[in-house]
Amino acid sequence: MSKIITDELIEEKLEERGIMGSACEDYDKAIKQIQKHYDFELVDEWRDNAQFYVYAETTADGYEVFVATSDNRSNPHIGEDVYYYDNDLSERLEDAMYDSYGDIYVDDMGAHFVEDAIDSVYDSFISDIKEDIENTLIEKGYDYAKDEEE
Repeated sequence: MSKIITDELIEEKLEERGIMGSACEDYDKAIKQIQKHYDFELVDEWRDNAQFYVYAETTADGYEVFVATSDNRSNPHIGEDVYYYDNDLSERLEDAMYDSYGDIYVDDMGAHFVEDAIDSVYDSFISDIKEDIENTLIEKGYDYAKDEEE
């Protein structure tokens, strides 16, 4: 009788590692886990040496715009780094979380785009961990269940 990899077994191994099913169960814990896994830190205090910045600015005529850049405040590229709406910021923030390897400054940690980015990155994190668990189980002699039709 061979040992079979099941969804229940993978969920059990996730729990053993302290991994939650989704980020919304505990955002603080989720943030800590993805920060450690992807080697970055979300910060809400300005740091001149951060690897990425997401913040709001006000235009000369009083409109709020959003800046997402790897450059500090001295040189954001207007055509690439400035957004009129904040709904595109989650994707830029996600990319920074995957690629940053350093501090990521976000001026409003409670913004919905931050939550969206955390949810998405946490889902990828879970996929990475599940793949690692599956590979470890295979090394220990486990196998996937064979389809009954075969």
